[in-house]
Amino acid sequence: MRKSKAYWVRLILPIPMRLKHPNNQPNVNQRNIGAMENTNYLSLPYITGSQDQKHITHNEALRILDAVVQLSVIDRNLTTPPADPSEGVRYIVASGANGAWAGWEKSIAAFLDGGWTRLVPNVGWFAWVEDESAICVFNGTDWVLFSDFVTGGGVSLWGVNTAADETNRLAIKSDAVLISHDDVTPGTGNIQVKLNKSATANTGSFLFQTDWSGRAEMGLAGEDNFSFKVSPDGASWQNGLRIAAASGVVSFPSGVDNLKPKNWIINGGFTVNQRGGTRTPGVGVYGFDRWKGHAGGLEQVIAGLPAGDYTLTFESASNGAGTIGGTTAPSPIYVTGLAGGATSVVVPADATRVSVCSGDCRSMVDPFEDRNDLEELAMCQRYFEFMTVALIQSPNSAAGLFGSYITFGSVKRISPTVSFVNVLESNNVGAVVASPISPVGFRLYTSALVVGDAYYTAVVQIDAEI
Repeated sequence: MRKSKAYWVRLILPIPMRLKHPNNQPNVNQRNIGAMENTNYLSLPYITGSQDQKHITHNEALRILDAVVQLSVIDRNLTTPPADPSEGVRYIVASGANGAWAGWEKSIAAFLDGGWTRLVPNVGWFAWVEDESAICVFNGTDWVLFSDFVTGGGVSLWGVNTAADETNRLAIKSDAVLISHDDVTPGTGNIQVKLNKSATANTGSFLFQTDWSGRAEMGLAGEDNFSFKVSPDGASWQNGLRIAAASGVVSFPSGVDNLKPKNWIINGGFTVNQRGGTRTPGVGVYGFDRWKGHAGGLEQVIAGLPAGDYTLTFESASNGAGTIGGTTAPSPIYVTGLAGGATSVVVPADATRVSVCSGDCRSMVDPFEDRNDLEELAMCQRYFEFMTVALIQSPNSAAGLFGSYITFGSVKRISPTVSFVNVLESNNVGAVVASPISPVGFRLYTSALVVGDAYYTAVVQIDAEI
């Protein structure tokens, strides 16, 4: 059976002494040691002038300093002293302490010279807790994790490599700042940074500076519309881009350079002509893709135009008038408050480079968006295209139905009408049917009348025009 060890508990009682002159009168130029036998904060014993064995008091002070300076403890959750402590170990005594630690809750228990010494902490002491790999701070009542102390609102200012102040309560000087999603807890894998202002008239923004002078700002600057502003000197500011909170419409209050706004007109350069029509077809008849004849020249109906303000521009050798939203005038034509939806646009018969852009584009030299040919064709084919389709039945196959699924070159805006405009070849087939039809394609089928070869090839017209 292992014998338990007995440990003594150190109790330090400094000896009160008073220094006097030889005439037994107090020396007014010397400290009254009897009124202060220990230092205020760490309670280190003073060495008095007439004290014998001064080294004892001096060594006791060193022992206390050695125990509390750069404080590191093994644990902060024990209530009973460990059975076989090593010399110099320290613990934060937990609540409900007993044995040699009875009544020492929240104090530091240091094992010195074969016995336990109690060190009573003051507010603000820090201790490294080894079994938690964490820093704790004493708040006057308990030892709390320093991280909890900070995140719990205990720090009103925080500076990293610089000093924070009442305006910049968080201040950082660093070549880089990293904010990452939480992969430790772990979190959701998402991350979001929030800037919250109190009212519309206030500002929530990021400000970019050169030598502490503002050069760019993005955010909600005195309104709820998102904006990008720039300044050459930190005093005068220009709003380069603004996104309306209510509609999402983007505007360029200071103008644009080498940037074309979105053109809601398709085939505004008259480069696509799948039907082979003329520039001046009859009223209601389609010529060039997306354009049909109109009493005022040529008309295109824009499908699904969002409500808002728009500018119609075009070039016309005859200086003819165009019409949008009920307003007829030469180019450019700016209209406000369009209801949106299917919107009619009329231009002169000789018009080219036709554009309908969001907002006021009248100050732009040329707002026309010149798309590449394949992009323009694909946009036109959302409304109309020709296709060659074929059905082939293997030789010596039995009589009966056979068919194939036909996919459109471009997905149509609605389920179109499919018309057979030219049968190229046909053999041993009955009626040819296209059904069902969707915006993606259609099923084409027929029937072989007798055993043997059966085939069918034709040009079909797919029409989804407005």
